Amino acid sequence: MRMTRVSVSPVRSTTVHSASEPFPARAFTWVAEARTWTACLVLAAACVATPAWAQPHSSRTGLPGGGRAVLLQPPATVATFTAAGGYAYTGAVLGESDRHHRMAGRLALAVHPIEPLSVGIRMGGYRDAHSGDSGADDSIVGDFALFVLARVVHVGPLRLGVGADVWAAPGDGLGFEVGAISPTLTLYSQFDLGERFALTARVGYLHDRSRRTVPAGQRYSRGDQVSLGVTSADALLLGLGAAGHVGIIDVYAEVAVDLLVRRESLPLGASRSSAVVGVMANLGDRIQLGAELGLHLGSYPVIRDDRLYRVDPRVSMMLLLTAHLGALPSNLRVDGDQDVAGFTSAALRGTVVDEGGSPVAGAVVRLEPSGETPADTRETTTAADGGFVLRGVLPGDYELVLRVEGRHDARTTHRVDGDLDLATVRVGSFSRTLRGRVEAPGAAAPLFVRVRSGDLEVARVEVSEDGAFTLEALPPGVLGLEIEGDGFVPYRVTLNPELSADLPTIRLVSALPDAEIRGTVSGPGGNPVEARIQVLPEDQTLVANPEGRFSVVTTPGEHTVRIEADGYVTQERRVVVEQRGVVVLEVHLRVRR
Repeated sequence: MRMTRVSVSPVRSTTVHSASEPFPARAFTWVAEARTWTACLVLAAACVATPAWAQPHSSRTGLPGGGRAVLLQPPATVATFTAAGGYAYTGAVLGESDRHHRMAGRLALAVHPIEPLSVGIRMGGYRDAHSGDSGADDSIVGDFALFVLARVVHVGPLRLGVGADVWAAPGDGLGFEVGAISPTLTLYSQFDLGERFALTARVGYLHDRSRRTVPAGQRYSRGDQVSLGVTSADALLLGLGAAGHVGIIDVYAEVAVDLLVRRESLPLGASRSSAVVGVMANLGDRIQLGAELGLHLGSYPVIRDDRLYRVDPRVSMMLLLTAHLGALPSNLRVDGDQDVAGFTSAALRGTVVDEGGSPVAGAVVRLEPSGETPADTRETTTAADGGFVLRGVLPGDYELVLRVEGRHDARTTHRVDGDLDLATVRVGSFSRTLRGRVEAPGAAAPLFVRVRSGDLEVARVEVSEDGAFTLEALPPGVLGLEIEGDGFVPYRVTLNPELSADLPTIRLVSALPDAEIRGTVSGPGGNPVEARIQVLPEDQTLVANPEGRFSVVTTPGEHTVRIEADGYVTQERRVVVEQRGVVVLEVHLRVRR
């Protein structure tokens, strides 16, 4: 969640300290601030109750992510507290050999009342020490923002969320300048690359009205203008990032551009482009410590009284602390008189594989409580590498249900009393079924039905006595169906991916050994005749060649050969052809009178 960082102080927009201020007074101020920061950190650590899963958290919002990027996994805790402090440097923005050193601190608290929703607050401040040709002075500036995030979409590896935040700028005295409230609306997206890595993107719009905190006619020193951080322009907010987890280490990075729009007299060069990279170490299950490096990538236009703009430090280095508080109410349930609010949640991990051990992506994994286990059903999908993780699991007995399209559900039971690594989980058998019937008159030997997927035979059954067959647990996709039996021509057909259930009746063709009838046809004087030859009952028809010769392949048995030609009397010959035999006919036709 991006928080609009518009500089204010609890009392005035900018407080200026003269360089001649006595050192003891300045030192006392620094010590008092340090004591306040330390007390906040100790209080947060003392409030930590239950663990949270590993992922980086932004010091700006306490939300999962880093810098201004946001990770959209549902939180596992009631709230997250973050604190950050560090040093930043900016040089040569006034054109007078100027240097600006900044000591900054920030506190943020994000509360997660339900998994899809997070709300929070951020407070911070910094002290700048300016030096240059125009002299030296110090500035103290405060920072305050409210934010909300809604996680709205989760489809496979893609997650989408919508965030909004507001900063209410104070006036010269106590309170806030209502007209200077600056809202931001941002759309966040995340694409999971397995369980450990993710890509992030965001696009938002900042309606920046912080310039209204400067009273009409008010003038600040040039150093104070560097610290003030107000802008008389809106901004289109763009960011691309990545985050990952290796062992106990979380890493993140983001490149961002705040493109100024409606900028009036401001040049386009006043737009802010930056990069941030950070690393956080998980100290047990409750605390994270880390460091973050930020770089301003653009140039700085000339600062003038009539066109204020926010000057981000050229380089910043921050130390981060994150503490996780409580467990989400959605993970808890009271069943009868049994109160489970004191239970510690666990994580269940595994990898889904098929029969060959290859990972299965996009499988639905459900964890359903069984017996009297007081827990809610949890569900996720496997990543590209087949991995999955179910977090916030309460102790008890569960049934793990694995659902993959085109397969039967695979079910296993588990007892959870702490983090559980299931290693590999195998998918269920294929659910595609084919049924059919074969007609093969006179079949004396068994008939077999085979199914192939590519070159692999995936099923083989024998046809029953009534000609029926059933093929079960067939894989999806294009299949080849084959039916074979002695005495019949093999039957082969390709089945499309959508075909399932009942097939049309299949009729096999007899495949008795071949036989042959051949001969010559002549007329008076032995002249050849190109007669028409018909073999019955097969109803085979052919024409003799110019020399009167013919040949036809047929089946063994009794046949009638009919010979006819224009101008000649038709003849019929009854012949018996033996198995693999040849019958030779000499046909002499008479002229029709």
